Amino acid sequence: MTISIFIDGSAWNVLCNQEIDLNAELPPDKFSIFSTNEVNIEIDATPDAGKDGVSKIKYKRYIAKAFEDRQIPPDSPFGFNTGPGPQRFSPFNQGTFQSDQHREWYARPENKKYGKVNPATGLAKHEADASLAVHAFESIILTNDKEPGPLKRSIKEGGKVVLLSTFERKSISLWDYISAALK
Repeated sequence: MTISIFIDGSAWNVLCNQEIDLNAELPPDKFSIFSTNEVNIEIDATPDAGKDGVSKIKYKRYIAKAFEDRQIPPDSPFGFNTGPGPQRFSPFNQGTFQSDQHREWYARPENKKYGKVNPATGLAKHEADASLAVHAFESIILTNDKEPGPLKRSIKEGGKVVLLSTFERKSISLWDYISAALK
């Protein structure tokens, strides 16, 4: 059985900037890497250049290569078309059934407050974070998001969320860093 790891868009930035080889750092025979539909929507909406004019092409290529190399499946619950805009659900035979624990977590009022919709993605402010936070009770979440919201609530409730803000590949392996952060 492999260890499940979900990667947030902000964590992809850290991994890309440090040129982390996921196959070497988190070998496929020991680790399964996932992404939620909402994170994929954010990644797909990433422009070729940031607001500061800095190119995002390297970031986008890094993620595309990782998805191809690792065959990273999008994790989304089975559901029906939600109309125009990004689809949060997958059709029959492609989506997963949402567990009772996940449904209960999403049903709580504090986990429904997402904020304004981003016109570039069609997602609300913390919607992608909520899609990750619900998985933190059975999987590891890698992020660099320090804002209050679903991921912070997940940490307080015992979720396995690892902030990569102090990770330096030169001094420690990615798995050693993750392991130390979870202790």
